[in-house]
Amino acid sequence: MAIKGRLIKKYFEALDAQNKKGIPFKKKIIVQNLMLKSFLSKAKTTKFGKHYKFDELLKTKDTAKAFSEKVPIFNYESIYQQWWERAVNGEKNICWPGTVNYMALTSGTSLGATKRIPVTEEMIKSIRKTGFKHLCTIADYKLPSSFFEKDILALGGSIMLKEFAAVKEGDLSGILTANLPKWLGNIYLPGNDIAKERDWNQKIAKIIAKAHEWDVGIIAGVPSWVLSMIQQIIAHYNLKTIHDIWPNFKVYAHGGVSIDPYCSSFEKVLKNKVYFSETYLASEGFFAYQNVEDGGMHLAIKSGVYYEFLPFNNDNFDQEGDVVNSLGVVNIEKVKEGIEYALLVTTCSGAWRYLIGDTIKIIDKETLEIQITGRTKHFVNLCGE
Repeated sequence: MAIKGRLIKKYFEALDAQNKKGIPFKKKIIVQNLMLKSFLSKAKTTKFGKHYKFDELLKTKDTAKAFSEKVPIFNYESIYQQWWERAVNGEKNICWPGTVNYMALTSGTSLGATKRIPVTEEMIKSIRKTGFKHLCTIADYKLPSSFFEKDILALGGSIMLKEFAAVKEGDLSGILTANLPKWLGNIYLPGNDIAKERDWNQKIAKIIAKAHEWDVGIIAGVPSWVLSMIQQIIAHYNLKTIHDIWPNFKVYAHGGVSIDPYCSSFEKVLKNKVYFSETYLASEGFFAYQNVEDGGMHLAIKSGVYYEFLPFNNDNFDQEGDVVNSLGVVNIEKVKEGIEYALLVTTCSGAWRYLIGDTIKIIDKETLEIQITGRTKHFVNLCGE
């Protein structure tokens, strides 16, 4: 009778309705400014905070303006060499209070094969909250109550994080999975034993061996990873589509790279209707996610991230994608629709005015609906894309 499913569905519907009420745009500005002040207050005694005199910034009438004038824009090379590397080596109170325990590995730079992005306990909690809000949006798909009892398969990196200097490092998905809340453990797949596997081919082989035992309703993961897994499951069990083994698979949460190049391939492995929902979950934070009725994603303003935007044009960037002029930076108050911006983030992980490398456009300023348009620079990521 799916009694449990009915209760979960009603709970999700109530939370989703509450989230959809939203807040007026003017209040969103206030929320973001208060978040910035909170970050400055918490970090004012860190080495970074003392260097840039956060205590004085907090006394100014327009803290956001003073912050943008006094703290420079950082790319990965500059912030890692000057600040984050010290946290990697175990120094406390560098860019965020306390010790950084985790570093998320992401695509390569001129410094080496990978970037190391700090992930604090505060950021893990913020990502959880935003992720749960995104999960609640499945209530909009009008799915049967029984669906809410199905399994969630999250295809990501290993939870067996590697020791590097004084931190543990790995893919962000592995860090998050290693810190899953207990309530999610009952429905989370592929389970800790498989999630520990570091060898990608071995992980997929173990998933294939267990696939016939699972009743998957939701899949989350990078399109290339998920498509490859589905194709291998179909081949192993001699199926026509993935719905021949997982008939209740109805929601796919994707991110990391654009879904567009993979759409035709996904059509070939699906028989039933699947709802695709885009997420903007980067190693630096959970920035945005897609609601059912929208083409773009909505910027998450309470996700432990303060946003700034620099128009991506020849006046502000050189041919290498480096910033040459930062006078045009704006926050959400002055952002405009239709302009391509390079995204800057300040986070509760100790990223300060950090140029993450993505470019976006604001589709709807009132709702802060965005689209990812490209990169300021191009790198090969860990998946070889």
